[in-house]
Amino acid sequence: MELVTQQEALKIRLPRKDVINADMSRRDFDKGWSAVSAALRFQLIIFLPVYVVWLFLFGTREVIAEHMAMEDMPSRDETLFSDEDTESLDRLLIDERDRQLIGVIEDLHRTKNPDRKTVGIVYGARHMRNITSFLLDRLSYRITASDWVVVFDL
Repeated sequence: MELVTQQEALKIRLPRKDVINADMSRRDFDKGWSAVSAALRFQLIIFLPVYVVWLFLFGTREVIAEHMAMEDMPSRDETLFSDEDTESLDRLLIDERDRQLIGVIEDLHRTKNPDRKTVGIVYGARHMRNITSFLLDRLSYRITASDWVVVFDL
């Protein structure tokens, strides 16, 4: 399908000391994972590998793109197909990880020169809902320019 990995596409040339891994620790993830219902964990363990193999054998760019679209507000499908189990998984994979990232952003905002700085946040689109809301609402940032990374064209 002529896709590339994030590592290939995002050539970040910064000194190692300037790169911050703001993701949650393995211990925190394991603790959150245990809060996800056993039924959903079982379904993911069984069906995710099957889906990956199906995607590898039959997936197309169109199939991938159909499930990648992300807007700033939840879509109709996101709302309709949400239930208690999927919400607990979203809390773990999205909200808890975003909380960790927001803490790092807050620390940077507080400790660095507040007059001018450039910070790159390399996270998936679904995370940007929470991060953008935090930057605009809590830190009173404003958007003056933006760059989108095109994953692929159809």
